[in-house]
Amino acid sequence: MQGLAAVNTIPWIFDPVLIGTLLTAAVAYWLLAGPLRTRVPDSAKPSRLQVALFASGLVVTFLAEASPLHDLSERYLFSAHMAQHLLLSYVVAPLLIAGTPVWMVRPLARHEIFGPLLYTITRPVVAFTAFTLGFSLWHLPMVYGPALVNPFIHHFQHVIFLILALMVWWPVMSRVPELPRAGYGTQIIYLAALPLGQLFVGAILTFAQQPFYPTYSEAARIAPISVLGDQQLGGVIMKIASFVAFGIPVIVLFLRWFADDNRAGKRTLEGRQSGDVAHQGAGGSSGS
Repeated sequence: MQGLAAVNTIPWIFDPVLIGTLLTAAVAYWLLAGPLRTRVPDSAKPSRLQVALFASGLVVTFLAEASPLHDLSERYLFSAHMAQHLLLSYVVAPLLIAGTPVWMVRPLARHEIFGPLLYTITRPVVAFTAFTLGFSLWHLPMVYGPALVNPFIHHFQHVIFLILALMVWWPVMSRVPELPRAGYGTQIIYLAALPLGQLFVGAILTFAQQPFYPTYSEAARIAPISVLGDQQLGGVIMKIASFVAFGIPVIVLFLRWFADDNRAGKRTLEGRQSGDVAHQGAGGSSGS
């Protein structure tokens, strides 16, 4: 009964900083897409799909940070925390990238200071290393524990997660020539390696025989699961989500690579056949 009562009292959190940040992002996008668009070189009106994707990224961010999921993850359930962080990393980041037109990014990509920095942090090796280490280190008890009791650290943690997620998706989603995506082979190896990079942390959480985080151990049990079982569930969610989030693009990329190779092969064959026909025609004309 205590657990059910706790669930019913978990509020939505209308944090001014969160609301202000999301509104600022929405207004900035609207200004660039509308009144200020003519001041940006090579600009064009974003498509309805791009606007919808970017807006969806902001909405999912709000749901992850303001809904009861936030309090569940901060006070009661490690598995809810994992779901929250995976929403930011595997849903919000791709939506924001897909919804941002190329011309909005190119001024930064061409900037003499920001351009080289963005190019460096969006290279596959750098992005893989930063995302893997960041995700792993933040879950160390001595780092993650303080975040549960200090809202500033917790919000900062989520900002870092989102930045790392934007970095990690960029090499496979970029449409910006100055910050190009990797080749097909590199993308496939990169995406296949990302779940393996999280395997160690996920295995520790899944197979641990004792809880790591005192906050959850001391919290009221609001779900029919033990503290240790909840921690293990969080580890399972981490592993499964990473294999799904990065595994599906691997399949899509492989099929796209295969199709592109087939088209290139057909064009080469057609070019050779056209050349042979032209050569034969020229030979026949000279013979007559």
